Amino acid sequence: MDQTAQPSAGDIGTPASAPPQVPSSTQRSLASMIELSLFVIAELLVVAVLVVLGYRTYHDYKVRADVQDLLTHAQALQPAVDAATARNAGRCLRDETLTRQLREVRYDPTRATLAAGEFAGGRCGILLVLHGDDSLEGKQILWERVATVDSVQWRCDSDLANRFLPPVCQSQ
Repeated sequence: MDQTAQPSAGDIGTPASAPPQVPSSTQRSLASMIELSLFVIAELLVVAVLVVLGYRTYHDYKVRADVQDLLTHAQALQPAVDAATARNAGRCLRDETLTRQLREVRYDPTRATLAAGEFAGGRCGILLVLHGDDSLEGKQILWERVATVDSVQWRCDSDLANRFLPPVCQSQ
């Protein structure tokens, strides 16, 4: 008979160890769902920030394109204003020919009101009064005819934010 004693679980000198706790499949599944939810929320926040930034960029681009299109139509009237002024002995008046040419300009009247002739302060030129969202409504762009002894020049003046204007119209 072998005299080596095998310790039993009830012996005082040996610690009884409990089996290691293994998380149940429900606990593992819950932890995975929480991690996935946090990841999805973080991704949604990133996407939301990109959408907000993208919308503003797109809006500014759209407004700039609309303003440029309207200015192109207004610039096409500059020779007509010059001719009307010449026909009226150098006075900036809206005559019959200029009025007819204003009606022939193809632009969207829901985006702007177009007028030509003499305006407040004796300023002669082509005036666009813009319509649309808050950044445009009621803003004005004036192509002003500036005559000197030697030449006639056209200058752009506007109360619209510079970011919407082409470089020739931006105030310094």
